[in-house]
This record gives sequence, C-alpha cells and structure tokens, in this order.
Amino acid sequence: MTRMNPLRRTAAAAAIVGVTSFGAVALASPALAETTPAASAQVSSAGYEVALPVIPGLTVATIMSSAHAAPPLTIRSPLPAGRVAFVIGTITLPPVPAQPAQAIQTVAGNLYAQQGYQVSFDMHGLLIVGQKVCDPRKPAGKQKDCVPADAPRF
Repeated sequence: MTRMNPLRRTAAAAAIVGVTSFGAVALASPALAETTPAASAQVSSAGYEVALPVIPGLTVATIMSSAHAAPPLTIRSPLPAGRVAFVIGTITLPPVPAQPAQAIQTVAGNLYAQQGYQVSFDMHGLLIVGQKVCDPRKPAGKQKDCVPADAPRF
C-alpha cells in the first residue's frame, strides 16, 4: 500500500500516460520547443482545441518526483463546454469528452504552475497557459524565455 493520496495517484497516472503519449515532445531538445510562450484555445468543428507549450527538459522522472512530493493540487479546472483536443508542440491528441478533459486540465494546470507558468481558464472552461515568470531568487543569466513578475500576464 502506498502513502500517496488518491488524487496524487490519479495525477501521477495521468502524467505517466501523458508522458508516454508525448515521449518525443517531452524529451525533445529546447531547440525543438515551441516558439510562442503562451498557449491558446480555439474552437474547431470537432470541439475545442487547447494548445500547450512544450516544457524543455521535462522527463518522466521529473513528473513522478514532483507528483510524489508535490503539495495538493491547488488549481481545479472547470468543466469544459465540450470535447477538447490537446496540442503540445507538433502533437495533437484526439478530442476527449469534457469530464476527462477536466481531469487532464487540472493535472496540466498544476504542472505548468509548478514550473512557473501563468495559468488561467477562459469562459468555455479551457486551460490557458501564459508566459513563464522569472524567479527573482535565481540569477538573471540562468533564466531563459521568462518575463518579469510585473509584466503583462498573457
């Protein structure tokens, strides 16, 4: 029996499935990372499409260690208005119904927030990931592709 609570166990399982699905993107070099820092949501004929930025250097080990040692999931996704297809870099996942999309957005929103990205939801309940905020405790030379904390949010 494990000491992980059921919510963290679900988040870890979703992260493993997601990383397995996106293996090539998750382990891709920063040179292959998406150039636009902010994610967007678009309406398509099959439902909604949520574009998420690639997190350079993210590995299965990083996700598992953060899922085990992470605080409880503080960001809760609202129920999306319809089916949602997730786009990460150049990979598009098939659309999923609203309830599974809500669970995916909850895990993804917390993961991006832990990595320093700004996270919000639009009027359709879709995840929007903004720019990464620079950590004031780290030297400026060690931080790339981030904006100051007082910069515009999205």
